[in-house]
This record gives sequence, structure tokens and C-alpha cells, in this order.
Amino acid sequence: MVRGILQEPLLDIELNDTTTHEELKRRDPHIKKSTESSRPFSGQETETKSNGKEFVVTSEEGVVAADHEKCSEIGAEVLGRLGGTAVDAAVAVAFCLGVMNPSSSGIGGGAFMVVASASRSVATAYDMRATAPLAASQDMFENREAEKVKGPLSIAVPGEIAGLYKAWETHGRVQWKLLVEPSIKLARDGGICLISIEMVAYV
Repeated sequence: MVRGILQEPLLDIELNDTTTHEELKRRDPHIKKSTESSRPFSGQETETKSNGKEFVVTSEEGVVAADHEKCSEIGAEVLGRLGGTAVDAAVAVAFCLGVMNPSSSGIGGGAFMVVASASRSVATAYDMRATAPLAASQDMFENREAEKVKGPLSIAVPGEIAGLYKAWETHGRVQWKLLVEPSIKLARDGGICLISIEMVAYV
């Protein structure tokens, strides 16, 4: 199983082992060379092809790419050792990112997920964005503009866990607790996050 960090969103670009970073920049000027240091992807040498710090990863079994290397490893473990589905891996990775990259993901927010079945040519979309509380009303912020962005009334009901669980009920096969336990351990024992606590407090 191949693990790695997806550092740049290279959408709509066909990559191969001869694609260089300069070629990618010519195709899309928004792509910037990452200054973040990272160790090479783990996996079979024949599956991992490097060009400096840029990587193209291929695998016949599956690939997991997340914002944090530890989360990629957890997802790959779910696919490989536990024999999980892509949704199992996505659930485990989502919980991990809530711990390791809390400014952009977490159980206090929401998400989207698209699950595609190649064999049935069907895709299912899960909207797990946060929603307004039941007692919310259209005019609840009348003459209270500041409370839209600050204070308890500005907080919506998180939907990520409910959405992940719904997708897992349909498409998962690994026990739910096994998908959550690695992130519980990370939260309890600590790890190197991608953002400082000061920044989280500011956000």
C-alpha cells in the first residue's frame, strides 16, 4: 500500500513519471513549489517515482493522500492491513485530520463526500455541512448583526460525524471503533500538527 502527502491539487492534469514541476507550472501558473520538507513516500520502490521533491505515485491496490502524512498512513493501514473500503479509509483519515490539521477539518464542522462505484457506474454525494439549529429563524439576527459572526448564535450544528457515519453504514466494512481509535490515540498522546494552537485560537 502506498502512503503520501498530497501537497498540491493537480486537477485535470495527467501525470506520469516524466512530468516535471516546471511542466506543471507552465500548465497552471497557480502551482507553486512546496517549501515544506517531507520524507519520501513509503511503499514499493517500483510504485514510487520521484523527481526531486515532486512525486508521482501509482498502485494497483490503492493510494491514500491527505494533508498530513500520519493521516495518509492511517488510511493506508485501513485499506491494507484491515482490508477496508475507500470509505473506511476516508472516515479514518477525516478523523485524523481533525486532530492533525484542525484549522481546515474536524468533528466540529462539515464536509462533502462523493462515493463512486466503477462497477455500477453510480456516484452518491453526501452533504454533511453544518446546519442551522432547529430554533433558528429567518429574522433571528434582526438588529443583532454582530451576532452573525461572533457568539453562540453564530455556531451551526456540526454535520461531519453524522455524514461520515451514514456513508460508512452503506459502504464500510471495518468496525467503526477501529476507524476512530487511531485518532483518539493521536489526540491523547500528541503529535505534530500542521498549524499552531495560537493560530487555531485566532481562527
